[in-house]
Amino acid sequence: MFNSGVKNKKINVKYGDVGVADGHHRFKSIKLLGERGLLKEVYVPVQLIPAHDTEVVRIGTLSQEEQPLSIQEIERCFKEPTKVIPLCTSHFQTKLADGDWQRLQFSQPDLVGKRDDLIEDKR
Repeated sequence: MFNSGVKNKKINVKYGDVGVADGHHRFKSIKLLGERGLLKEVYVPVQLIPAHDTEVVRIGTLSQEEQPLSIQEIERCFKEPTKVIPLCTSHFQTKLADGDWQRLQFSQPDLVGKRDDLIEDKR
C-alpha cells in the first residue's frame, strides 16, 4: 500500500504492476547504476498515481484539437514492441480539492535528492 500523491488516496500495488509514465531516462539511469553496483540503496523514491482512477487522474492535452490518448493506449505502447506513442502533448492531470484539473507535474512536489545520497562513488 502506497500513498499516491493524490491527497488521501491509497494505492494497492503488487510488484511488477507499476509502469513508468514520466522520467524514462532517469529510470534507465537508475537501472544502469544498479547493474553496475553503484547505488547506495535498492529503493529509489517515486511518486505513484492511480492512473486508472478517472475520478482523480485523467489524460489531457495542451491543444483543444488534439485527442488525448487513453491510459489503455499508453499501456499498450509499453507491452507491444511494435507500438509507439505518437508524438503529442498528452500529459497526466489530477483533480484538485476545488474541482479544477491541473497538470500533474504542477500539482505534485518534485522529489529532490542529492547525487551523493544516491550513488556510491567507487573511484
